[in-house]
Amino acid sequence: MIQKPCNNDWKQMSGDDRRRHCVDCGKDVHAVSAYSDSEWAAMAAGGNICAYWEGETPSTLRSRRAIVAGALLTAIAPLFADNGTLLVTTTDVTGGQIAGATVTLSRADGKESTGVTNRAGVAEFAGLPLGDYAVRVSMAGSGEVPTQLLARRGI
Repeated sequence: MIQKPCNNDWKQMSGDDRRRHCVDCGKDVHAVSAYSDSEWAAMAAGGNICAYWEGETPSTLRSRRAIVAGALLTAIAPLFADNGTLLVTTTDVTGGQIAGATVTLSRADGKESTGVTNRAGVAEFAGLPLGDYAVRVSMAGSGEVPTQLLARRGI
């Protein structure tokens, strides 16, 4: 955030379309759109830069390094999570969804979580502590349903 942005008019400064001189502060002001990324990087290495942004000023200018760092942190954040979400999808032998099935997750410490599949045949369990779970699926009137568990970890 610029603490005291310059209020001088770019059009009133002397110079060309790339760089103009501000007589009030004695600094050169550079037109953002007139420079390549590599030219900006070279100028930034020298310290503070006065710049002119034509049109609507963005709320926050971000460097590519900051954008890449933010993207990486967003991508790896689930790896540091203390809990997770498990989606259990139930289908019959023809591939059709099984709605209304009861899904029970059991942990090694004996704690259980139970859910019911929705119309799409999916039961969602959020906020689960990380660990190993046994999965049981049952239907009213059918008892326990043979289960093939396909697990996938993704980001």
